[in-house]
Amino acid sequence: MMKFGLVELLRAAWIAGTLPILIASLPCSWLGSFHGLVLGFARRGKIMKSSSHHRFTVPQRFFSHFYVVAVVWTTLLLLATWIYANRMETNVSEPFFYFDLGSYFTGSANIFSFHRSQLISSENKFRVWLSVFLLLLMEVQVLRRLFETLYVFKYSPSARMHIFGYLTGLFFYTAMPLTLCCTCAPNVFKFGTSEVMKFILNGRSSIQAVEFDFWDFVNPFLNLGWFQWIGGAIFLWGWIHQQRCHAILIIFNEMRSNNYTFSGGGHFPSDVHMGYVIELVVVCVAAVVVVPKFETWSSGWSCISKPNGQGALVIAIVPGSLREHVGKVDGYVIPCGDWFEIVSSPHYLAEIVIYAGVVFASGGADLTIWLLFGFVVSNLIFAAAETHRWYLQKFDNYPSSRVAIIPFVC
Repeated sequence: MMKFGLVELLRAAWIAGTLPILIASLPCSWLGSFHGLVLGFARRGKIMKSSSHHRFTVPQRFFSHFYVVAVVWTTLLLLATWIYANRMETNVSEPFFYFDLGSYFTGSANIFSFHRSQLISSENKFRVWLSVFLLLLMEVQVLRRLFETLYVFKYSPSARMHIFGYLTGLFFYTAMPLTLCCTCAPNVFKFGTSEVMKFILNGRSSIQAVEFDFWDFVNPFLNLGWFQWIGGAIFLWGWIHQQRCHAILIIFNEMRSNNYTFSGGGHFPSDVHMGYVIELVVVCVAAVVVVPKFETWSSGWSCISKPNGQGALVIAIVPGSLREHVGKVDGYVIPCGDWFEIVSSPHYLAEIVIYAGVVFASGGADLTIWLLFGFVVSNLIFAAAETHRWYLQKFDNYPSSRVAIIPFVC
């Protein structure tokens, strides 16, 4: 009988989450009802029909719950794995111990010995520090998303999402950080259990003095390979563009909710596609030569003012240039600027780029992370296709050059 560990359970979960989306995406007429069922679970916000607003739904502002869970859980895993990795660096041959919690609380504590020689192999150390690096990248992402949902985005009181989609989001942000460190998570848990039990038994005397040295802090990351640095650069590229696209969405949502008029500035270059390719190449080359070069923010000033000049003038800095919107229906406008020039859901495209960076940084040899990436891509493409259809149905003059999410593809 096969024994299922953490890695196998995570792989099974990602496959189970991805398969229904792939099946629902097949162009088969006899799968129409199944497609509608999956789509009903995925709909939220403007693409959710008003008739379903109060049946098995929750407010869309509950999105913040995802990122609260993500920040708490990712931070916990990051700190535990980082402490474990630093402890591994200590070249001590003495054994350390962990307790079987079940046996301890039943009065027959068994102590199992782990020798550091079993944990200090270079391959194992690299794997642990790689997990720390991946968790650090994701910490940057979920912290920004939490800030955006709490202080930047203003969800409409009528915006809803399906309860199944809500539960799926909670699962995702619990399983995703665990996937990034699943190869070392069992040992980290045993190590953490050992430290907690020693503290319970011995009190503060069991806590080792921690001396912070900057170079000891940095050196393990400098020993990472070029795969990790290029992956980090790809992650940063997607991270910056997602922030830009979210800023653009905020501007247009303000226009819609406050009935503002918009005066756009600038013109997006005609060779936009090649420009993004060159941009990515430059960032990756900078990462390979270990030169901390960040993408330059070309910020254009865009003014939003109330009709008839009444009220205060609101000035917003929007990364990239924004054209004057080409349509407005039922209060909705067509977003434009940055990656909105080429796809309908550029924030989803940026999310895919972010996770592609994580896959690249992992070295591409971890099947569990590939399955996580497959779930992200299939889920976002499925949602973006519905958003694209909504735009096409809503606006007669929607730009024909835009595709749903993947440039030149779909």
